[in-house]
Amino acid sequence: AGSRWLLQQLPGLQVEAPQGSLIGDFSAKRLSLTIPGGQDRIEIEDLRWTGLSLAWNRSPLLWGDLMVERLSARQVTVHLAPSAEPSPVPEELPIPLGVHIAQLQVDSLSLPTLSQLPMRGLQARVDLSNVSDEHAGAQHRVQIQHLAWDQLQLSGKATLGAGSGLPLQASLGLKSAAQADLPAWGAQLELHGPLTQLQLKAALSAQHQQLQAQAQVLPFAAWPLPQLQLDTQQLDLSALMSGLPKTALSGHVSLQADNNAANNSAAGKKGPKPPALLIKAQLANHAAGLWNEQRLPVRQLNLDAEASAQDPSQIQLRAFDVLLGSSALPAGRLRGSGKSSSTGGSQLTLNLENLRSEGLDARAAGLLAAGTVELSTSQGLVPTGHDSADLKNVATAPTPPLQLHIKTDLQGRWLAPGPVTPAAAQAQLAAPAATSPQNAPLNAHSPVRLQASAVA
Repeated sequence: AGSRWLLQQLPGLQVEAPQGSLIGDFSAKRLSLTIPGGQDRIEIEDLRWTGLSLAWNRSPLLWGDLMVERLSARQVTVHLAPSAEPSPVPEELPIPLGVHIAQLQVDSLSLPTLSQLPMRGLQARVDLSNVSDEHAGAQHRVQIQHLAWDQLQLSGKATLGAGSGLPLQASLGLKSAAQADLPAWGAQLELHGPLTQLQLKAALSAQHQQLQAQAQVLPFAAWPLPQLQLDTQQLDLSALMSGLPKTALSGHVSLQADNNAANNSAAGKKGPKPPALLIKAQLANHAAGLWNEQRLPVRQLNLDAEASAQDPSQIQLRAFDVLLGSSALPAGRLRGSGKSSSTGGSQLTLNLENLRSEGLDARAAGLLAAGTVELSTSQGLVPTGHDSADLKNVATAPTPPLQLHIKTDLQGRWLAPGPVTPAAAQAQLAAPAATSPQNAPLNAHSPVRLQASAVA
């Protein structure tokens, strides 16, 4: 009776069918906690703990220690409400009560706003505000024995200092079990540095596959990834996450600040300009194939782009070049450029060369096409940043309808139905794309030219 009365006094807490004592062993069929001052809510099904006790701690940093032998739940769901304000940058994270859970077990952990797939089988040990003679100040420690999501399994440990700067040291292992046509693989991730400015190293290895990555991560910045160097060898995306196509990606991706441009602008009267972020990618896909066969119909990609770390709405695609289809069944080439900003809108120009639909997806009607497509809109692709005082108004303001302007000049012809051999595909690509008679009938296999301008 005393435990039930105490639980009823806590604001935002609702407990169904509580049993036992808060000190010792306790269980509840369902628990719902709405975080005071907001709309975030945590729901727990079949909550149970055993061996809860309180003890004195000689450290002046703590009131005492709360210890739990085992804490378990069948289902935990975290509902995160949309926020009009940015997350505050924490400077320290002191907890005056040490919390030590020797065995934490959650069968299913869901965050619907982040992913429709739940995390499964969490087994961990948690020590919050751990104080020892080996380290100055308190530390928060988590050791994960097992956590599964989709095809991935995670284990590892992390330590976060509770004092100034919140220094983080984490070592995590990812792995995926072997499947019918996919080999098992493993990856190691290392994170270190203050919480606001982390250094990341990652390495993945599997049968004939490799990935090496180094990055700087700024979790609370407008652009959280200002630096990245990534090298891949025969990387298969389908082994990482269900629903992704089978690939064998080899190449390099880089993201880094353009310090030369920043130094050149420093001599100007308006002061130094924040450096732009240069994004470059050169990737080859040695397992390109048809989309209907769960493969990616792209055999080569080259990308040269620029972004602004201060304003994520500013993106410039200097150039991109994509070779479509596979080496056995090429499907043409796609080149283009574009830009987007909150003030200037978005523009994208595409140049199609010998685009062959059957080399992308065997279910598509046979079409060989070439020409240009121009897309534009008055809106940016990424919402611009706002001062905190204006964020609430931005969040509640109605979103204006998107008006997409389309201008095309395409030539092409329908291809004869039936199976296509690589030799026949090469011959069709070598033939002229189309003629463009002014009054050509739109019959099968006849040349077609489309010139149009529309607003959608």
